[in-house]
Amino acid sequence: MADVTFTDGTEQFGEAATFQGGTTDGVGWVLETRSFAVPEGKTVASIDLSVLYRNDPTPNGVVYFDDVFVHVDNDSGALSNPGFEGDDLRSTGWKSYMGGYAVDTATSHSGGQSIKVKSGGASQWIYPSNAVEGSTMKFSGYAKSEGASSIQGGPAVMSVYVDVKYWDGSWLLGQEAEFAGGRTEGWEYAENTIPLAKDAEAIHVRAVYYGDVQGGTAWFDDFNVQIG
Repeated sequence: MADVTFTDGTEQFGEAATFQGGTTDGVGWVLETRSFAVPEGKTVASIDLSVLYRNDPTPNGVVYFDDVFVHVDNDSGALSNPGFEGDDLRSTGWKSYMGGYAVDTATSHSGGQSIKVKSGGASQWIYPSNAVEGSTMKFSGYAKSEGASSIQGGPAVMSVYVDVKYWDGSWLLGQEAEFAGGRTEGWEYAENTIPLAKDAEAIHVRAVYYGDVQGGTAWFDDFNVQIG
């Protein structure tokens, strides 16, 4: 059963995939599913998931649960709030990564703001249903920097950084669209396209700048993920 809390403070309770019960000897494990739509205009802040067996008048009943999962359908693979706009980026899916980020309303590639990073960044998970075996994923973004090292050859990292979790539990780690670093005169664009060898369950997208001994500053804006 799932109880959903939205970013506006409202809640949606009791979305349940209900089993019929009784004895399943000879039948084995039974799968039940439940699908529901997020109301238009709302953003999910959290999902409280529970497995329950209770209030059975028949004594000594026993239930076994296994392999419980939640799948979020996002056909486009699109990021939420790819331009880092608004007062509360966390409510739109962007979380702090390592040392985190600050919103900068004085600097942007488009829109009204970007994120400024000293050592860390921002991250977001997406769950595209069309990220299947044989498809490709293109990820991209814009960055500018001041006082940063040249990134090529390391050890500093400044990139759109992607990890892919496949449905079989394996991972494709450390895929990057790398920025040049240094001091840029304007915004720099970077992209990368990778094949997906298996069906992907989830994709972890990060805007990252860290490991720079020169202690520079990077700004990120207008990220994008496309599955094709």
